Amino acid sequence: DKLKGILKFGYKVQIINLGSWINQNLDKFLISYFLTVNFVAFYDFAQKITNAARSICISIIGPVIPAASEINAIGNRHDLRKLFFNGMKLLFAVAVPLFFLVLINAKDIISLWLGKGFEMTVITLIILICGAFVNILTGIGTSIVRGINKPGLEVRYACLYLFLNVFLSIFLILRIGFYGAAIGTTLSSIISSVYFLIIFAKKIEISFKDFVSKMLLKPLTVSLFLLAMFYVFQSVFFYEPDISHRLYHLKCIFLRSSVFIVIFFCVLFFTRYYDFKHVREALFSVIKGRKAL
Repeated sequence: DKLKGILKFGYKVQIINLGSWINQNLDKFLISYFLTVNFVAFYDFAQKITNAARSICISIIGPVIPAASEINAIGNRHDLRKLFFNGMKLLFAVAVPLFFLVLINAKDIISLWLGKGFEMTVITLIILICGAFVNILTGIGTSIVRGINKPGLEVRYACLYLFLNVFLSIFLILRIGFYGAAIGTTLSSIISSVYFLIIFAKKIEISFKDFVSKMLLKPLTVSLFLLAMFYVFQSVFFYEPDISHRLYHLKCIFLRSSVFIVIFFCVLFFTRYYDFKHVREALFSVIKGRKAL
């Protein structure tokens, strides 16, 4: 029975990994097939930055799987919900600033790395980072379902993502061209991620509405406000010269990032979304690889 359970778990995880691999490479294949291979590089540069941001967030999720397994063995559903909410708060502390800073600094990041002439990559990065942000919000949930031996939920999520990605990317590439690939991937990511969060919330008996209102709404609202503030400030009060010097772009990235991080965390601490005790204990639990709070 144990061997059967291990094999059943293993093949489901392999389905998930296969779907992830296909999704990572599908758009580049479709672009080269329906358009031209020359466009693949513009997409690939944007995808590399998006994947780097995702990897940073994924690195803090690892301890959730053994913690969820331990809680599940005890049969304490309350602690499982607590693990989810505390894990999400810790994930938000990293993911929200990181992804929004990529969004705000997209043009300067590409100019710093690649130089001028990669405007298509900038737009592609902005599109992809939005889908990747919603996708990373499922990270705590997917780790928990693996920890409690319910990977079937993640399989349904992965299959929906793959199906939508194939259909929407092909349809949109044929309709609008190069950017259709990124838009198709982003829409697929958002739809499938929201679907997973809904079925996961039902599984651990929490309200999806409460999750959005209590967990996601405040950091997302602050970030969107800062994004709009930077856009208005730069458009109205700041003339951006056509400078190709990399030091200039590095200074812009540093300045915007510093202002964003300071305001973001000041607002969230002031409104008591975070408190120092919670952050200290959550970080300790990740470093030690133990159960969050």
